[in-house]
Amino acid sequence: MHITGELVGSRRRRLLASLALLGAGAVLVSACGSSGGSSSGGSSSDGSSAPVSVTIAQASPVPDHEVPTVTEDAGIFKKYGINAKVDLLTTGSEQMGALVSGQIQFLSIPAPVPQLSAIDDGQPMEEVAQFEDSFDAMLVSQAKYPTVKSLNGATIAISTPGDFASLLCAYVEKQYGIKLKEVPIGPYPAQLAAFEAGRVDAIPALQPVQLSTVQQKVKGMHMLVDFRKVKNVPAIEIVGYGPWLKAHKATAIKVLEALNAGFNYYKDPAHESFVVGVIEKETSDPAALAQASYKSVLLNMTSTIVPSATDMQNMLSALAVESPKAATYDPSKLVNASYAEAAVKK
Repeated sequence: MHITGELVGSRRRRLLASLALLGAGAVLVSACGSSGGSSSGGSSSDGSSAPVSVTIAQASPVPDHEVPTVTEDAGIFKKYGINAKVDLLTTGSEQMGALVSGQIQFLSIPAPVPQLSAIDDGQPMEEVAQFEDSFDAMLVSQAKYPTVKSLNGATIAISTPGDFASLLCAYVEKQYGIKLKEVPIGPYPAQLAAFEAGRVDAIPALQPVQLSTVQQKVKGMHMLVDFRKVKNVPAIEIVGYGPWLKAHKATAIKVLEALNAGFNYYKDPAHESFVVGVIEKETSDPAALAQASYKSVLLNMTSTIVPSATDMQNMLSALAVESPKAATYDPSKLVNASYAEAAVKK
């Protein structure tokens, strides 16, 4: 599940170029409109027979985020009358800005960036679907830290404050009563390189399929927390901007119908070779690693795409370390299950 810098850069540049054109007044998607009440071109959302066009961004090119890509490559979006563009947008500020402006309509992302945007900045971000209820990640440490408790005061790599890695750190701090020194290093490949070079004491989000390889490079390292065993959290979610969703309800339901079909396609053993091929293409991983990554993702996937307010509450409890407001924040303000509930009934 290795994330190559070249892949991240190339796909991210394509989306940012599109966003720049939008800022200049070009039309990227017919479904964006304004964040208020302008009509979508979608056939089911606004009574038009024209296909629905949307852009779905993913936060990272890893197998956990590839349900939209599989849905597109398998022709499922087309079957549902949707012209979907699936692209990459990797930084929280760009992701939230693109949702608010209508430049993207949906985002595949782990907690907590959208939630922090809602809690701390007042942006009406809504989780409308959930694909995984545990994180496909492990906290690992250098040899001199044999237990989680021994990590108290140790350095741990993150991308930026308030990101996914920070959430994992917050969970560990809360559960074990320790304090970690977060070191912002950048994307996951840079975090892993820093750990392998001994520049940080730990990383919170090692991909499980990489454990044996990293163990060969970092002698005596320890796997201290397997986050796949921490269940009932919004690990991989689909997020939208509340005003856009409300103004384009039928379009949102139609997109989630397609994603639900793609989600089930992804999990179906009959389509394993196809899905592994998509993972191999999108991550540039060798076939064996793509296969192992796929198997690992399946362990974390939910039985339904309908998001859970209970899972969100569990995440908020851990997030209180990062944002004091999270401790008392109403999870129902962050989760809107109505779109997915309508989608799975059709």
